[in-house]
Parts: sequence; structure tokens; C-alpha cells
Amino acid sequence: MTKPTGVARALRHVLIAFLMLAGSTGWARYQIHNTSNITLKFDTLDQARGTWKSWSIYPNQSQEFHWESGLMSGKVRIATENRGFVQYDVYEGKRYSFVWDKNKGVWDMRTTGTLAAANAPAPAAATKATWSLQNQTNEKLVFQSREPNDANWREQSAFPHENKSFYFSPGVTQGKIRIATQNRGYVEYDIRAGWRYSIVWDKNKSVWDFRTVYKGARIGISNPVFA
Repeated sequence: MTKPTGVARALRHVLIAFLMLAGSTGWARYQIHNTSNITLKFDTLDQARGTWKSWSIYPNQSQEFHWESGLMSGKVRIATENRGFVQYDVYEGKRYSFVWDKNKGVWDMRTTGTLAAANAPAPAAATKATWSLQNQTNEKLVFQSREPNDANWREQSAFPHENKSFYFSPGVTQGKIRIATQNRGYVEYDIRAGWRYSIVWDKNKSVWDFRTVYKGARIGISNPVFA
């Protein structure tokens, strides 16, 4: 037997690397659709594995498959009772359907098109810190919030006994809130990311006021108000 030359060996390594890359990025995939109104059983063969694997597919269901070996093709077979198997070659990037062939009286496969390219992952969103507020009163209260780069105050509200969380803009971790009392002006309060505050009626001062009820990172976000 002739030994492969250095060039042949290099080409083989490049091909193997390409196939492994294809498998790892999700390129080596295909889809099967069950056009019938019954659940069907079938088998797939990854030729690198060398053994058949059994599957079920529900009525009108589509399933995607891939080859862990990085190969770009394989086989599918489907049985009809007392009629044996119909076996089909399947290839990367293709769509197939199981159909009932009434002329042959067997379950069969058809090539039905090409899969769309896999979507690239969306870029990670910038992190947004939160702060939260509890309205501990029996009234709907209107107040305002402001970040360092805001030109104007933002109108906000909280219903009676509502716990509400708010997003800071990306990269912002502190700001201010204020609330007005009729004929008494505003009470203004600093806010920080991860802290929880409450609105209360200060009977000694006869004004709406804020209290800090929790300091530190807060886990979970509910009812974010603005993005």
C-alpha cells in the first residue's frame, strides 16, 4: 500500500478540521417533518457511529437533527408494518418529509427544500442596573426620577401597595427621585442601583417622603418601567 505524501496528509488534516468545525457550529444539520396525523417511528444512522438510533415524531411536527461526528450526510429509514423499511440518504442543510405513498402502500420520505442558514447569535445587550420602590400607602402616587445625563425629570407612578422595579440606563448606577406634596414643594432623594426604597407619609413633616429599606444588589426584576 502506498503511504500518503506530506501534501496528502496535510489535505486530510484540513478536511477533518473542516468537518469538525462544521459539526461544532451547527452547519451539519437537517430537518424532518411528519406530514401525517399519526405518530411515526423511524431510525437515523450517523455513519461515524455506525449504529441506528430510534426516534418518534408527532403528527405535523418538525425535528432537526445533526451529526455529532461532523459528517455532512447520513441515512434515515422508516418501516411499514409487514412491508419492511424504506431507507433514504439525507444530507446537511436539507429538509425532508415523511409521507404516505398510497401507490406503494408504504411510509416514504421526500426532499422538500433547503434549511435557512442558522441565525448568528444576537449581540449581548448592555447591562442595565435596577432600583425598586414600594408604595406603602393606600393611594396612587406620582413622583419623578432623574439620571445624571437626563435633561428633564421622568414622570413615574406607583399604585397602592405596589412593589415596582425600574431600569437605569446602561452604565448608570445612581440618580435621584423626588415627590411633591401640595403647597409644600418637593422632597428629593438619592437612589442607587440594587437598593430598594419606599414612599411613606411623614406625619411629623406633613409631606410625602422616601425611606431606604434595603441596601445592596437586588436579585430579580419585576415590572420594569423603561428600557
